[in-house]
Amino acid sequence: MTSFLSNLNIRQLIIHFIASWFFIYAVHTLITLFDFSFLYNDQVPLMSQLAVQERYNRDLLIINQAGILGLLIAYVISWRISVKYDWFWLNSVIVLVVAFPLAIFDLLGWKFLRSVCMAPGYIFGVNSVLYLVINGVFMLAVGAFLFYRKGIIAFIEKGVKREKKVPTPRVPKANKA
Repeated sequence: MTSFLSNLNIRQLIIHFIASWFFIYAVHTLITLFDFSFLYNDQVPLMSQLAVQERYNRDLLIINQAGILGLLIAYVISWRISVKYDWFWLNSVIVLVVAFPLAIFDLLGWKFLRSVCMAPGYIFGVNSVLYLVINGVFMLAVGAFLFYRKGIIAFIEKGVKREKKVPTPRVPKANKA
């Protein structure tokens, strides 16, 4: 059991969780372009109130499910990095298992951090296509930076507990006479 716990890397868990958070909300933001004209229309469409509510609920469901897709993409990236650098693969699974219910129940703090994460696109006007694209790409870039930056990988690598390999004893060759 101690061997299992010693393989967990708190640095990787935290950094990959944060990177996954950015991927969740990047995809969440970009998918709102799916039905942009409906979601960001100031005027009520010429539909019955029930049809408008059904379409709005369907769009919100798609947007929320897209956030889960962002988490799955982040998980695959995290897992591949773990395999590439010979880190314990379960660190990536733990990030997925912790982030998934938090994302489902909207407990990741998006309400508090949204204004900060959506700030880069303000120069293009709030709720415009460019606003959403710039902010989504910005969050993807921050997430990718956290996953792939060599300095961050080196920082995570310092927290990896490697088993010391015992050198194999050398067997002397038999002399041929």
